[in-house]
Amino acid sequence: MLRVARRSAIKARTQAINALRSVLVTAPPELREQLGARSTSRAVEMAARLRPALLGSPLAASKLALRQLARRCQTLEAEITNLDAELAQLTTARRVRKFGQARETARFAARSSL
Repeated sequence: MLRVARRSAIKARTQAINALRSVLVTAPPELREQLGARSTSRAVEMAARLRPALLGSPLAASKLALRQLARRCQTLEAEITNLDAELAQLTTARRVRKFGQARETARFAARSSL
């Protein structure tokens, strides 16, 4: 069940990133220059901090759309991180019960299996 939730969150994050990049393609030149050449993680970080003015211009609308998409990416990233931690904990507990492994060995094996 947790893997299904994780997979879903990863797909949703990918869609949000793709949408953010699509909005950037059609955004006003000043936004394209500001965010376009950045890495995905840096573009998401910067877009999440955008402050759109009153919606009345293409620039303000683009800023709002980019900010919302970036914040969705950040929320999904946090969800994925939480699910990874839960899965690692469950995997560790299962290996200790099933194989009698030491906790350190099981934790290492859980991290390498994700």
